Amino acid sequence: MCSSDLPFPLRIAGARYAAWVPEAVDSDIDQSAQGRAEAELYIQHGLARNPESATWLDLRGRAELLDHDADAAIDALEDAQERAPANPEILADLGAAYSLRAEVAHHPADYARALEAFGRSFQIREQAAVLYNLALTCERLRLYNDAAELWVRYLGMRDSGDWAIEASSHLRQVLKKK
Repeated sequence: MCSSDLPFPLRIAGARYAAWVPEAVDSDIDQSAQGRAEAELYIQHGLARNPESATWLDLRGRAELLDHDADAAIDALEDAQERAPANPEILADLGAAYSLRAEVAHHPADYARALEAFGRSFQIREQAAVLYNLALTCERLRLYNDAAELWVRYLGMRDSGDWAIEASSHLRQVLKKK
């Protein structure tokens, strides 16, 4: 799994770096369809054995994210979050699902929900991917001062690599808008 599988430039914790190119998202679907089908079958079996498992519900939500089904992802991830309210991975995935719905279904209020979920996740465990998503969400909400502070903080956490290059680019763009 890589972050370019999403129709917007958020990071998924643990996913490898891939430059986000909107035109490339749909062209890669055929290549990954078999792997996704196998993963979804695995998740279905896991949920059948343990339907109350926050872990399996989180995996279901991630699969729905990769299928660009924001509503199904939110449903699964809210169920997971109810069962494990202090799990930072579930909260981060829920933030990504709200961001997806805000982006593709034009529900701007979901950016605020995403910001809340990412913020709670980061308070529990400081992860670079979540900080990146917090900064990006602040940009989407036009909170440029907050976004700039978060990009600077992110760059302090990860001062090299491809994600840092993208963060530096975002920081430059945000500073022009302040």
